[in-house]
Amino acid sequence: AEKGDYDGLVQELVSRGIKFTKVIHLWSLDHAASFEQAQQSGLYSLLFLTQALADRSLANSLEFVVVTDSVQEVSGDESLQPERSTVLGVCKVIPQEYPEITCRSIDVTRDTRIVDQLVDELNGVERVVAYRGRHRWIQSFEPVRIEKGAQSLLSDGGVYLITGGLGTVGLTLAQHLARTHKAKLALLGRSALPAPDAWTQWLNEHDDDDSVSRKIRAVRELEGAGAEVLLLRADVSNEAQMFEAVARTVERFGRIDGVIYGAAAGASTDKEIRATTPDDCMVQFQGKAHGLMVLEKVLQGRDYKFCVMLSSLASILGGMTFAGYAAANIFMDTFVRKHNQSHPQTWLTVNWDGWTDAAIDAKSGGEALERVLSIGPVSQIVVSVSDLDSRIERWVSFEDSQAAVTPEKSETAVLHPRPNLLNAYVAPSNELEQDLAETWQELLGIEQVGINDNFFELGGHSLLATMVLSRLRKEFGVELLLRSFFESPTVSGLALIIAQRVIEEQDEQSIAQLLASAAK
Repeated sequence: AEKGDYDGLVQELVSRGIKFTKVIHLWSLDHAASFEQAQQSGLYSLLFLTQALADRSLANSLEFVVVTDSVQEVSGDESLQPERSTVLGVCKVIPQEYPEITCRSIDVTRDTRIVDQLVDELNGVERVVAYRGRHRWIQSFEPVRIEKGAQSLLSDGGVYLITGGLGTVGLTLAQHLARTHKAKLALLGRSALPAPDAWTQWLNEHDDDDSVSRKIRAVRELEGAGAEVLLLRADVSNEAQMFEAVARTVERFGRIDGVIYGAAAGASTDKEIRATTPDDCMVQFQGKAHGLMVLEKVLQGRDYKFCVMLSSLASILGGMTFAGYAAANIFMDTFVRKHNQSHPQTWLTVNWDGWTDAAIDAKSGGEALERVLSIGPVSQIVVSVSDLDSRIERWVSFEDSQAAVTPEKSETAVLHPRPNLLNAYVAPSNELEQDLAETWQELLGIEQVGINDNFFELGGHSLLATMVLSRLRKEFGVELLLRSFFESPTVSGLALIIAQRVIEEQDEQSIAQLLASAAK
C-alpha cells in the first residue's frame, strides 16, 4: 500500500544488476477483509509497480501476468469477488499508455491444479484467460441483433427511478421515457434545483448556458411531453439518503417499476497512469462501487421489473487516462453478475459507447434502451457503434500496432507519399528533429514528414501517439506526458519539449550533486 516501497524495490533490483522480462502478480489471490484492502493488494499495487518501473525507464519489453481468484463468471457457480475485479481495469490501460508492457489476466478458482496450470500459462498469449477445473477458457463477445418492436420491460405510465437523472445521459433517457411512455419519473441527483416556484425568476436572471437553467428547461420539457416528474436529492453512496429517496418515490407514485442507475463515477481525472493516485480512483468508486452496494440494500425486498446499470465500454476497451474509470465500471459489471447469482430480480449492466451526436445520439440511445430491455434475463450487454472485435484487436490486443513498438527499421516497409496538408513541408533542421521525423515516418508509413506537420492530420491516433512516447523513453531516457503530445503534435513542438526536459533533468542532477557535496 506504500508507493515508496515499490520505488525502493526497483532501486534494489537496479543496484544488484537484476534484469527481468516478466512480473507475476499474485497478491489478488490473498483474502481481502474490505473493498479498500482489495484495492491495495490489487489495483493500487499494479498501479504503483508500473509507476516505479516507468520512473526509471525500465519498462522495456515487460509482461505482467496478473492472477485473480473468481472475478470472471464462467460456470456460474463461482463465488464472485467484485472488489477484486478492479485490477482488470488497469490491466487494459497499462499497455495502452506503455506499449512496451503486455498485461495478461488469468482467473482461477482454488483447487489442486492451480500451480501446474499457471506454470503452463506463463507462455500463453491470450490477454484474458480463466481456468475452471481441467478446462481453460478464453473471453470472447458474440454479436446479438434485437429487432425493433420487440416487447420490452418498459410500459406506458411506468414509474422509473433514474439516479444521475439530471445528467446528460439520464436526462436523455428520461426524455425518451416521457415522449414514448408518458412515464412517471423520479430523477435523483447530488445537487438540488431551486424550488419550482422560483424557476421563472432563475431563468430570467441567468443566461441560456447556465447549467441550472438547462436542467430547469429540460424538466419542463419532460412535463410538457406528458411525464410526471419528482426531483430528488441524494448521494447514492449514502444509505440513509437513498432509503429516503426510494420511500419518497413510492409515496408519490405508489410503486417503482424500474431503476436506471446512471450515477456518475466522477468526472474523469484525465490523468495518465504515472500521475494517478488512489484518491483519483476512489472518486470513480464513490458512485459505481459504493453506491451500487447501497442500491442493493435499499431495493432489497421491493418488487420491480428491472434495474439497469449504465456502465461503459471502457470495461472492455480500457482507454488512455481511464485506469480508475475502467476499474470502476468493471466492478459494476462484476457486481451485477454476483447479484444475479442470489437475487430473484435480474439486474443488467449495459456497457455503452460514447453518448455524443456522432455516436449514440438521443434518438438511438432511447431505442437501444428499449431493445436491451426486451432481450430477457441476461447480466451484461455491450452497445458498440462499430465492430467490437475490430476495436478489441486495435485497443486491447494491438494486433495492428505491436510491430511499431520495436525501434528496428523494416527493410520491406512500404511508405506512402505525404498527404496534402494546409502547411508546406519544412525539413528537419537538426539531429533531434531528424530522429523524430524518421520515427513518425516508420509508425505512420509516410515517406516524408515535415517538422510542422500535425501528427493526427498525417493519420496518427492516440494509440500510435503512445508508440512515439515509448520510442522516446528508449532513445532519450525522458518521460513525457501524453497530454504534452496532444498539445504539441508536431516534430518541432515535441523536439522543444524533449530539449527542455533534458535540460531540467540535468539541472536536477546538478542540484542533487551540490546538495550531496554540501551534506559532506
